[in-house]
Amino acid sequence: MKQEPSGYELYLARTAPARRWDDRDRALHNDSRIVDRSTAAFREAYYAEDSRRARRAQEEFDARSWEFVIDPAIDEWARAWVVGAPAALQLRRSTFPDWADLLGFRTPDFEIESALETLINRAAAGGLVRSPHPGVLATAYSSRHPYTELTDGVGYGFYPADTEELIVHGSAAVRYEDFDSRPEHGPGAVVAAIRMVMDTFRQPRSGHMQPGRYWQPPG
Repeated sequence: MKQEPSGYELYLARTAPARRWDDRDRALHNDSRIVDRSTAAFREAYYAEDSRRARRAQEEFDARSWEFVIDPAIDEWARAWVVGAPAALQLRRSTFPDWADLLGFRTPDFEIESALETLINRAAAGGLVRSPHPGVLATAYSSRHPYTELTDGVGYGFYPADTEELIVHGSAAVRYEDFDSRPEHGPGAVVAAIRMVMDTFRQPRSGHMQPGRYWQPPG
């Protein structure tokens, strides 16, 4: 009997694109001079590296075209597998327990980020969402409420497979409030959720991963 992946294994799979820079920095660590992260010397080197990554990411972004496509057959695709009780339900946080089995979650307490990544990955695997280059679409940043400073949305990024620094960011985060207020039911709710993410890539922008905890100035 095939064993389902653990929550940690799913987490590793979801975060693999963003961890590529940590993995690179860890591999280069032995060739770096260790500098106290609290010093002015480290901060100067850190910001210089961050600026280098941003420049390189913009160069990579400008060198390619970035058109993300949703196949018109996506509505038929959703109708083929959104069955049972969810077929008559809205897809929002209050109904997640009713969608858990259909989306492949073993517990009902998953988050909007997990639901959207699951839907995008299913659509991409079926060829209904197409990226301009090989890569992975996954969470990349979050938004905060201007007054409460609480996280109020999730932003997505496309991680090209052959990039040095680039993450292609969507133009805006998907706000939790907007996700929970959609009127569609069943298959229509699934398609609307996918479109919420993909609509942010109509005007994508260049992004990059800042130097992480393993980064040190080169020796």
